[in-house]
Amino acid sequence: ALRHYLSINKLSHDFSTVYVNHGLSPLAEIWQKHCEQLAIQWQIQHTTLALSLDAGANLEARARRARYQALALHGAKQACVLTAHHQQDQAETFLARLFQGAGIQGLSGMSSLRPLHLVGDNIPDKSQWLGRPLLSVSQQALYDYASANQLTWVTDPMNSDTHYERVFMRTELWPVLARRYQQPTASIVKSAQLLQHTSALLAEYQHLDWQAWSQNAQSFDWQFLL
Repeated sequence: ALRHYLSINKLSHDFSTVYVNHGLSPLAEIWQKHCEQLAIQWQIQHTTLALSLDAGANLEARARRARYQALALHGAKQACVLTAHHQQDQAETFLARLFQGAGIQGLSGMSSLRPLHLVGDNIPDKSQWLGRPLLSVSQQALYDYASANQLTWVTDPMNSDTHYERVFMRTELWPVLARRYQQPTASIVKSAQLLQHTSALLAEYQHLDWQAWSQNAQSFDWQFLL
């Protein structure tokens, strides 16, 4: 869809695509070939990364961590990895963390731009970035664009398995919310954005607090706390 949009709007581009084969679905090889064929059709440089994950608890979380680690190892320095997370993904992240009892930072949801991974003592590596440009775009808008332009895509059968939390939200929770509230997804995402701003301000104030300290405790500006 991105390649199509850039093409019809005659915008310059310099990007490649990556498919991460987690090896968790019997259809993974078919999806891999689908991506490779699209790359050939649109003349895009493409790479497939294969992962090996053991079954067990927290499989989704482990797969996500392994995926981003693989992308970081594959990606060039000063590169930005773009994903297609959309508005509903953000709203689902917000609700999932809400039910886990998350605070401001957790309820901020996914950021539109952040370092791809951490190094050392949880220090962000700012040589590679992860971008999510579609967080404010609805799933329906993406579907309408792809359908109108006759683009092809695949659907993961796991998207109908309510064993998974996000699938349960989509099939059971969202229809109930939509019957009672207008645009619940957009409203939830707006709240996440407001919490992102609040979290950023708190981080900035914390940084200013630390700057008030001196290596020499006797020179600390106690008036700063008043």
